[in-house]
Amino acid sequence: MQQQDRTVERLCARIAREAHGVATREELLGVGVTPEEIRQRLRSGLLLREYPGVYRVGHRAPSVEARYLAAVCVRS
Repeated sequence: MQQQDRTVERLCARIAREAHGVATREELLGVGVTPEEIRQRLRSGLLLREYPGVYRVGHRAPSVEARYLAAVCVRS
């Protein structure tokens, strides 16, 4: 299980690295992260909910770019 966790962390980090630390639920699901893995990371603080379906990955101090990107990722 620990190896799988590291793999999920790498997937989350890769998406976030390309998008100022922001990842959407759709992106995470698209690379194979399961809904339960997303819930686990939300509970542990590794994913931080910015908006519904939009998360910051592993950091509490988002850049201005991260805030803008998170805002435009929100679907109505």
